[in-house]
Amino acid sequence: PEGDPPPWIALVARGGCTFKDKVTNAARKRAAAVVIYNEARFGNSTVSMSHLGTGNTVVIMVGYPKGIEILEPVRRGIPVKMTIVVGTRHVQEYISGQSVVFVAIAFITMMIISLAWLIFYYIQRFLYTGSQFGNQGHRKETKKAISQLQLHTVKRGEKGLDVDVENCAVCIENYKLKDTVRILPCK
Repeated sequence: PEGDPPPWIALVARGGCTFKDKVTNAARKRAAAVVIYNEARFGNSTVSMSHLGTGNTVVIMVGYPKGIEILEPVRRGIPVKMTIVVGTRHVQEYISGQSVVFVAIAFITMMIISLAWLIFYYIQRFLYTGSQFGNQGHRKETKKAISQLQLHTVKRGEKGLDVDVENCAVCIENYKLKDTVRILPCK
């Protein structure tokens, strides 16, 4: 109808009463929407507007600097036009200091675990390689010790040896004439 006043938006400071009371009072005075600006101590931060039981009234919160920026021209009698539209929330508001610290700690922990695993892996490889070299050294010493054992050719009628009956204790084969054998320290 022609007699209705033009739609207006209420600008309200935070504090003093609940959000619901602020919205209800503004709706009684036929405000189309309510903009609540935060207290000075909170700076640019805002909170979600919980105002159950106030109908379909649009309510938003702005930071203290933005609220004062709107309030100053109104105090001087300058008309201020405002449009409220649904927008996207800034990503910076989601990334709090705590989440950055958590991600940094998780990353550093993963790096430490990876580094510890690599060190462990390379130590194991080094020890395994070292043990192989050690085995080769033992083999050389063993071959040297075997080569120093006394060689003997088997003959018939040898003292303490019956060629047809006795056999080698290592290879479990009967001695044959003219076999070359090594005499072990245990005889």
